[in-house]
Amino acid sequence: MAKIESLVPEKIFLFLASFFGLLWILVIPPFQGPDEDAHFYRAFEISEGGIIAKKNDGKVGDYLPEYLSNTVNALKGSLPHHPEVKIKIDNIFDNFYCYNHRSAPTEKEFCSFPAVYSPVGYLPQVLSISVGKLFNVSPLVMMYLGRTANLFFWITVIFWAIRKIHVGKWLILFVALMPMNLFLATTLNLDTSINSLSLLLIAIVLYLIFRKERIAKKWIIFIICISVSISLIKPVYFLFLLYFLIPKAKLYSPKNYYSIGFLIIILNLLAIFIWNALVKELFVPPLFEDFSPSDQLKFILHHPFNFLKTCVKSYWVFKPLLVRSHIGYLGWLDARLPDWLIASYVLALLLVSLRINDHYLTISNKMTLLGIIILGMIGVGISQYISCSRTGDITIWGLQGRYYIPMASLFWLLWQNKFTATRKILDKYFLLILNSYLFIVLSLSTYYIMNRYYVFS
Repeated sequence: MAKIESLVPEKIFLFLASFFGLLWILVIPPFQGPDEDAHFYRAFEISEGGIIAKKNDGKVGDYLPEYLSNTVNALKGSLPHHPEVKIKIDNIFDNFYCYNHRSAPTEKEFCSFPAVYSPVGYLPQVLSISVGKLFNVSPLVMMYLGRTANLFFWITVIFWAIRKIHVGKWLILFVALMPMNLFLATTLNLDTSINSLSLLLIAIVLYLIFRKERIAKKWIIFIICISVSISLIKPVYFLFLLYFLIPKAKLYSPKNYYSIGFLIIILNLLAIFIWNALVKELFVPPLFEDFSPSDQLKFILHHPFNFLKTCVKSYWVFKPLLVRSHIGYLGWLDARLPDWLIASYVLALLLVSLRINDHYLTISNKMTLLGIIILGMIGVGISQYISCSRTGDITIWGLQGRYYIPMASLFWLLWQNKFTATRKILDKYFLLILNSYLFIVLSLSTYYIMNRYYVFS
């Protein structure tokens, strides 16, 4: 019993995330993470000093060494969206040593990729690719270095978040180790940064709510730095509003409280405005040619209630896909975990949420969380409406469940209540069951990933 109760969530996370993360880096074929080829190009571009991308013949991207696209095309092939197509392991080994950085041909070609994302979210990938270039490695090795750096950045940030948080440590562990969340962390995907930083920001705010001392300046600086970083990476989540969960009494006066809150809002909005002003000419909708983001924004501003109805309808229509792709539609939505496994994980998240009993959020806290969730859902809806739907469409296309991972822990915190948290259900073995379940889910996920990409004779 003592050994069971001594299980520490951050250590469990460190073990499971490191073991399965490193395994998945090797098991997931190159460029089979969502948009991983585009993120590879963008990270390489930044490593070459290209902060702002270029536009050429109506396409956005940059002039990059030809050997990069040769490697990507050879390895990516026709795997995405074709579950019947499997990877040839020999093809991976053949690309390990070809096209070393300094000995490769110097010709460049224009590579098209979405390049509006701020460099902030690419720091782990850029640093590792730069190291790879320094040691004259091939593009494939650069990719694996980028994956590894991305994973360890994600692990480090979330480990500290779980250690720091005062409420719902096991919930943060379960959100962090959702198969989709871990899958993204083992690729070059930009979402790795925002998913980890959002959990860290939530953890810091909840830590400050329940600690007895007044808030020191360093914590305000942390909140500003993390929230601005999130806003620069993807400005649709409004997580900087989490500051207003902190009680006024934690600051030295109401004037200080509101002044700091105003400063956080202004700095986040200013960061969003400046970056979007720098890249406004680079927004090229990927699906259609006969519309513009500005027209869509005008439509939203002129018909806000119609757009809100479109949001509600779209979330309702796509709810099965959103749940599945939030937890277990991996890869290019083609490495799919079975519905029963996804449903069991939803149930596990609910059980963990109902059992949070270390500290309790007030009704006011939960209303603030709910407001941030709704704003985030509208923000994602606007983003996808601008980039994936025609002006006036009554459906928002392109919604995926992985876009809501930064808000997942906020949603599950709403379910905390004193009634279920104090029930003596499975108390003796609850933690042991939780950890065994996580190991089983990640093991089964490994099996389904391998079954998707490889043929075993």
